[in-house]
Amino acid sequence: AKVVTIDPMRDFNWNQNEVDMLCPHCIHARDTNFWKHSNVIHFYQKYPKDMLSIIDDNIKVWGSKCVMVIEDSNHLTETVLENLNAYAKYVTPGSYMIVQDMKMSRLLSESKISPQADVDTFLRTKMGRTFSVDRTYEYYHYTQHAKGFLRKTKDPNVDVVVIDDVSSNVID
Repeated sequence: AKVVTIDPMRDFNWNQNEVDMLCPHCIHARDTNFWKHSNVIHFYQKYPKDMLSIIDDNIKVWGSKCVMVIEDSNHLTETVLENLNAYAKYVTPGSYMIVQDMKMSRLLSESKISPQADVDTFLRTKMGRTFSVDRTYEYYHYTQHAKGFLRKTKDPNVDVVVIDDVSSNVID
């Protein structure tokens, strides 16, 4: 397995002072030996438009057969939608694109932060119609990512043939 993590704002200090006060002995994941030396995690400090050719090359070099994308950006409407549109093509059929922190849409209903609006918009696009919302992993009816598990159901380059004659599905 390979992990590609992309964060154009990596050096932005969201709440590091509070984290350091609560956990002075904790270290960042990116500072661990596994992160630095395993050849599993590949970090890029770039924006989506600058990443596509890098991802294309990595998928070819690594021979990736199954690709999952986790979108956990700054949650701003324009950012989330840009990421969904940019990275959806890499998700392999049967795998997922998970949009993190969908709860922000409920908590900040009158702001520019609405991952749910972005998912709704994305699902109406040609590429988006190849995904379906999978609520299977929303255990106990609570998750930070409600309606954010998007399962790719088909290849967008393949036309769907609808068979409405039930008898044609019978195997002799």
